[in-house]
Amino acid sequence: MELSINEILKIRTDIPLSSVTTFHMQWCINDHAHLKLYGDISYETAVEYQNRNCSGACIMVTYCEEQGEQVIFNGLVRKSVISFEGRYAQIEIEGISATWKLDILKQFRSFQDKDMTYAALARKIADYTGTRVISLIGKNTKLLKPLIQYQETDWEFLRRIASHLNKYILCDVLTGKPAFWFGMRTGKRVVLPAEHSYYFNFDPILKRQVYTVNSGDVYQIGDKILFMGEELIILRRECVFHDELIFTYTLGSESVLDQTIQYNYAISGCGLLGKVTAISGEMLKIALETDGNEECGEYWFPWHPETGNIMYAMPEIGSPVLLTIPGNDERCAIVSSCLHKEGAIINREQSFDKRHLETIEGSGIKLYKDELEFSRKKGEHLLHLSDGNILCKTNGSIKIEAGKKVYIKSATASIKAPEGIDGFVG
Repeated sequence: MELSINEILKIRTDIPLSSVTTFHMQWCINDHAHLKLYGDISYETAVEYQNRNCSGACIMVTYCEEQGEQVIFNGLVRKSVISFEGRYAQIEIEGISATWKLDILKQFRSFQDKDMTYAALARKIADYTGTRVISLIGKNTKLLKPLIQYQETDWEFLRRIASHLNKYILCDVLTGKPAFWFGMRTGKRVVLPAEHSYYFNFDPILKRQVYTVNSGDVYQIGDKILFMGEELIILRRECVFHDELIFTYTLGSESVLDQTIQYNYAISGCGLLGKVTAISGEMLKIALETDGNEECGEYWFPWHPETGNIMYAMPEIGSPVLLTIPGNDERCAIVSSCLHKEGAIINREQSFDKRHLETIEGSGIKLYKDELEFSRKKGEHLLHLSDGNILCKTNGSIKIEAGKKVYIKSATASIKAPEGIDGFVG
């Protein structure tokens, strides 16, 4: 339904309002646009809608002028609350830009193609959800190292990767569909009327003026304005309606918005299970379980086992391994552990007081709490040492040589051979 708020404002929404008394709208970088609206609703409609879930319904506010309609806000209803006083009913509606759909589900993905650009990565994330993106930054900047989306929504991840370029993302408030700019929107040149009030703040770090201007006209973030002898852009917009509509714009140089790099602190110290797909020297390519064990790039991760690589024991192709992120930056990830094929998931949850290394040729080492064992050909040749005994077993021959005498001293010594034993027992 469409409702005229006054002679210049209209609202379109699926919720049948009787009137709108006030609203407040906020639009800035790295956040969804927000609308809070208060209005009246008929008693009968309020009774019908009080238990209805209106989340996801469309809501649009437009500004009507001689040149036509301009959209102030076009998004979704996030929440609605109806209150009663006798047979009089009021409604409070929280609206949000449609980019909210990117900020609901946390995802697990890796992006291992070091030659992918940041702009291409933003498009790839948008494609997952059918979102439109205009990439204005990162077109020629390659990832160089893998990035991992770990327990982050698409919106959180996009905001974080934009910070790698010292930039940000900006949601769309005009179409009512999930859409965003990767970087600052390219606006048009506009002129502020002479009659406006303003005040300014001085940023001592950037040594820049930031101006706050009140106006009754509609402009968009990214629009360029010649103000106080400088060409500035609109960095932020708020508007309030209460009897009259007032816009508050923040003006400044785009560099005022530059971001410091953001990290995903939840990933610090994490181990991600994967499978080795290729080996070269002491470098590995892996397919992560979070990607459905599919290859997601051509990145070579370094092999740095926890025990050191004194035996040059590289994992084999197909082996389950643990990709470890030692700090807050996933670009420093290393492969630190090779797990048992049959019990990889179980072993991740246990202490490693039982370690077993086995090569494809059948050689093995067992390092247990009370045992040490070396074997060849899957146990055909074996030397087993424990606190209670020493066992040496083979289907071949055992030969002991020394420059001097060889002594075997034990309370019990058991030697078995199918043919004979050459030696002296004394």
